[in-house]
Amino acid sequence: MKKINQSFYYLILPLLVISSCKKFNDKLAEKEKESGILFIQQKGATINQAKTDEEITVLAKIGEEPKVLHFYMGDVEITPLSSKESEYPVEDVFTDQLVNVPVVEYRFIIPKNVKIGPNNVYFTINGKVRPPISLEVRKPDILFPGKVTISTFAKSILTTLPDGSTTVPRRPIDGPLGQAGIASVDHLAYDQNTRSFYFVDWYYEDTLNPNQSPAYYLIRKLQDNQVTTIAGGGKNIETTNGLDKKFTRILCMAPGIDGQLYISLIESVPLNPGGSMEVDRCQIVKLDPQTGKLTPFAGAKIRNGNMLTGYRDGKDSALLTNVPTMTFDKNGNLYFIDDLALLRKAAPDGTVTTLLGQYDSFSYETADGETGEPLMETIYWNIPGHTDGFEKEVMFQNASKMAIAGNGKLYIMEQFTGDWQTNIREVNLDTREVSTIIGLPTGVRTYMNTGTFRDVELGDILSFDLDYDGNLIFTAIPIYKIKPEIYKMDLQSETIALLAGNNGLYCNPDQDRPIAGPEACLSNVTRIVFDQFGTLYVGNMSVLRIRKITIE
Repeated sequence: MKKINQSFYYLILPLLVISSCKKFNDKLAEKEKESGILFIQQKGATINQAKTDEEITVLAKIGEEPKVLHFYMGDVEITPLSSKESEYPVEDVFTDQLVNVPVVEYRFIIPKNVKIGPNNVYFTINGKVRPPISLEVRKPDILFPGKVTISTFAKSILTTLPDGSTTVPRRPIDGPLGQAGIASVDHLAYDQNTRSFYFVDWYYEDTLNPNQSPAYYLIRKLQDNQVTTIAGGGKNIETTNGLDKKFTRILCMAPGIDGQLYISLIESVPLNPGGSMEVDRCQIVKLDPQTGKLTPFAGAKIRNGNMLTGYRDGKDSALLTNVPTMTFDKNGNLYFIDDLALLRKAAPDGTVTTLLGQYDSFSYETADGETGEPLMETIYWNIPGHTDGFEKEVMFQNASKMAIAGNGKLYIMEQFTGDWQTNIREVNLDTREVSTIIGLPTGVRTYMNTGTFRDVELGDILSFDLDYDGNLIFTAIPIYKIKPEIYKMDLQSETIALLAGNNGLYCNPDQDRPIAGPEACLSNVTRIVFDQFGTLYVGNMSVLRIRKITIE
């Protein structure tokens, strides 16, 4: 190989540097002439979503002298309210570092004649169309026609750790509001007869190492501004003493007209007394809030072979599988959803009847898992679907919440299924007729969170309850949003209005001061309930408090 003369390097190196710099400068100059929309800012929580009549700010890189400049949203020309020069950080293609690019901020009001749904926002400069940016346009929410204010009613008292940080109490503390420790509000309920709140409160024994610590579940009563633990936190699954009871999983609860608190449970228990083989048991129990006594009410009083679950009707022979929601009628009958597909009823004496929904089963001979003795076992499975109609033709799918309204009809909420988005179905308990009153087939969009029943598309519903005037209230995370909002379902006018909640980018759910409903920020709402005075209470698990909503 020939040795290259070193002097050649000293001649060519400056040329290479000059050439490289020239290419860089040419690229830079070319980039400076590029133009387009970089970003859209608006009040909504989703970056590329806004409502008609809402103000947005468009950050545009113009790139050349704008002799003729027009802005468009879809096929509608929009005129800026104002503009100002600014800078916007973008990633440099050569260094991968963020650099500030000169931009112009334009303020617009989205006009009402813009197409609802997906749109493109773009501009033309000197006759050239620049690349668009997407923006989904929605209709403004219909607001509840009254003054709504949210404030904190009860909250957790945080414990200060040695390192100066704070955490929830190691064990919730009883006492008056303001002093009582609340770890996590879940399954909130209200008894109008005694004016008492009940809620599930759970905590880890070791808050510093929660993944290595057992969780304890308590049932607590809030009455006359005093918090009292009435059940849970013990070590015994089979006890009838509430404070000795170990709850492994509480699905839901509801106050009965007899003054008892009804609780749906799934627990892992021994198949035989004293045995080592454990199976799941689903049952509804009664808790006396005055004495703390627990009494089995429905389900799992007898075995089903090697199981304690199923869909069997009857009194002492009844079997349940999974009860996520239940509600009482004025006669004391308890209605509940089982396994997301069956509507069942428990009479005051505990007799269970399956009213609607479809399931199948078969029985076979097997042996006791521990003793080896022969026995019969029945396998049950639900048949999910979305079918309206009468009695046997009705099918449910992903049904998880329900309430009986002031008109005596039962309303069931179904989460997203294969063919339907989240929907609400109306059940006439006298005729056993079921109809879908709110909900859209999969793929159909209206871009409306509020409006008439036929137009609204529902998001992920977190809570579904009866309000003080016989209508329904639900909490949902709207489609393409991240925070819950509270809506009122007016059964008379068949409309849905926004009661409270704000999906603003920077709203803070951890706040105590009173705030207007549409401006309030909610987080992880576990349940909402009304008292007899028309005041709404909201359980917030992640921010460890119960919120109070007054409506004028």
